[in-house]
Amino acid sequence: MAEQDLAIVKDLLSYLEPTAFASSGAEALTGGFGNYVFRIRLRQPYDGRQTLVVKHGKPYIPGRRTFAFSLDRQKFDVAAMRDVRQALPVESLVTTPKVHLLDEVANVIIMDDCGADAAILKDIVLAGGLSVSTAQAIGSALGEFLARLHAWGNDEEIKGFFEANTQARTISAWATYGRLMDSLSGESRPEALQEPPLEVGEEQLATLREIADETADVVRTAKETLLHGDFWPGNVMLRLKGEGESAEVERMFVLDWELSKPGLPGFDIGQFCAELHQARRFYPSARVAASALLDALLGEYRRYRGDEDMSAVAKAAQTQFGVHLAVWTPGNSTWADKEIVREVVLEGVQNLLDTRKGDLHRSVFAPLLA
Repeated sequence: MAEQDLAIVKDLLSYLEPTAFASSGAEALTGGFGNYVFRIRLRQPYDGRQTLVVKHGKPYIPGRRTFAFSLDRQKFDVAAMRDVRQALPVESLVTTPKVHLLDEVANVIIMDDCGADAAILKDIVLAGGLSVSTAQAIGSALGEFLARLHAWGNDEEIKGFFEANTQARTISAWATYGRLMDSLSGESRPEALQEPPLEVGEEQLATLREIADETADVVRTAKETLLHGDFWPGNVMLRLKGEGESAEVERMFVLDWELSKPGLPGFDIGQFCAELHQARRFYPSARVAASALLDALLGEYRRYRGDEDMSAVAKAAQTQFGVHLAVWTPGNSTWADKEIVREVVLEGVQNLLDTRKGDLHRSVFAPLLA
């Protein structure tokens, strides 16, 4: 008998047939890049659910078989979802999906579905139409969630377990700081940055190289608290009730914890805010809502952390913000306008240089210092 490929619907349904998750159908879901993800329609309710989500992993990223991605990631993904969910208040608006199964042989995770009418936060923001009040509610809830995560994750036992996720450190260091110089000045830099060359001087490039090398080492070694590790609007799924000004958030799931690891809390904040900044720069209809969401997230994170000195958090956030803009903006089809791409990359460069000079009070992250 041919080996099943659970990335194919018919084989997935065959795998599920003899289990409590036997299903009448499955549909592929979009969102993350590292796995094959499906919504399954159960023949019989399971734990009161009619639908669930299946995540199937391969030892590579789908579409990029040359990029090795160890399946050890699944045990960290599941552990984070289970532990974080348990640590949060039951009434928390933001949580993680409840995990029902981890099959380490078939490399399958089965978890709760946020709902057939749920959507990825990034898609909702880019579509426009998100009211300021709803955006603020989302931002405040995510700010509190992130602050709770970072407070809870500052525990030696928790950090010790996720310290073993060395692959997460390697990938995160390479995908951002490891690619900065090639993106700005290397022969293989993205097409949008080639002609004409970006106006970044040799002295500035030397400083940027120092920042990249130093911060990559921090990503590989820092142990301050547990991070999500890939916190961006594409990893937040939510369900809204109503439309327009009357829309209310019913539930938010934070997904894809495969890169969870100890690190600096500012890295989670900076990545999320960089994506919101890209949204408001490239999509005029998203500008107001993205800004409201960003400000609310920072304000609630600051409020929850109380009187703590947040200068180190703001510095790490601004550094991550800058490198994300510089490295991830070009080459991403979502951010297509060449001239704006170049402007945003230079904004990222300037943020990195300002951080090195200690200039934080005029940055996006000044609210953390209030």
